[in-house]
Amino acid sequence: KMAAFHALFTWLLYSFGQLPIVVVPTVLSAILALVPKVSPVWSISVWAAGYLWLHNQRICAALYFFVNLAVWWQVPTVIYAEIPEANAWLTGLGVVLGVGQFGLAGVVLGPLLAS
Repeated sequence: KMAAFHALFTWLLYSFGQLPIVVVPTVLSAILALVPKVSPVWSISVWAAGYLWLHNQRICAALYFFVNLAVWWQVPTVIYAEIPEANAWLTGLGVVLGVGQFGLAGVVLGPLLAS
């Protein structure tokens, strides 16, 4: 759920901002969302605000920055709150070890077996 949200969020930001590259940041954001220690907002999505700032679209850049800040502040808490007795580290560890053991199916099987 977290990876799908961040992929969609990044795709929308980069598309509406008419940034020249959209697909690579979207895929990177989805991959980084699987690791709970690295925030896709600060590593991928916030660069849209920087790009707009450098191209003299200061109001849009400020708006993008504050939207990124709101997403960083609220979304992980809301998504992890839906999972009873969930721990972000346990989920991330389950994903990483699950992919190593079961391949692509380990993205689902790893956290299921870890909890």
